[in-house]
Amino acid sequence: MQSEVTSDLPESSINWSEDSPRGGKAVLNRILKENATVPLFFAQTLIASLRDVGYNHTTSALCEHVDNAIEAGATEVRIFFRQAGVKGGYQIDAAVFDNGRGMPPNILKVATSFGGSMNYNNRDGIGRFGMGMKTAALSLSPVMELFSWQERAAFYSMTLDVEAIGKDRANLAQLPDPTLHTELPEEIADLFTKPMSWPVDLQRNLTHFTA
Repeated sequence: MQSEVTSDLPESSINWSEDSPRGGKAVLNRILKENATVPLFFAQTLIASLRDVGYNHTTSALCEHVDNAIEAGATEVRIFFRQAGVKGGYQIDAAVFDNGRGMPPNILKVATSFGGSMNYNNRDGIGRFGMGMKTAALSLSPVMELFSWQERAAFYSMTLDVEAIGKDRANLAQLPDPTLHTELPEEIADLFTKPMSWPVDLQRNLTHFTA
């Protein structure tokens, strides 16, 4: 017998941890109290949960992005690392750069969504389900920045930020439109122009990922 969710369920029945996404808990409370429509996916908790799925180490996650670059026609793929800060408070950035064909802004937006793919379940290529790029990046870092360009001075970017999405109190979390830049942000450009070395602390998780 299937039980129904009722609006008089006490809030104390929600036994979430203190560090759970606050936006997700707010959405759940609203649904229980107002009998609001239940989304198929709770974006706030799903995106946090995906950080622990499928990728056991940095190499396997980065290989996902190398695969994507090859499928996009890249003939050159470079991986950059940068470690900043002091011991005990390092920030480690990683960036995957390739010379593939790039994506126009509408496709870039679709590619940033979970399940969004131009080649869904097509076995002729490497990728299949539109999940790997995002899941791999977020397994490394709570922030993924995706930049794409097909012409000079027209860089489009999308960002997935686990913390920001976790605070979103909307029942339906939506992606914004891509941001247009006339040049790469200085922080990103520095990755390609300043000397870098492999992080000293190999056990520490990356804090920022750019593809």
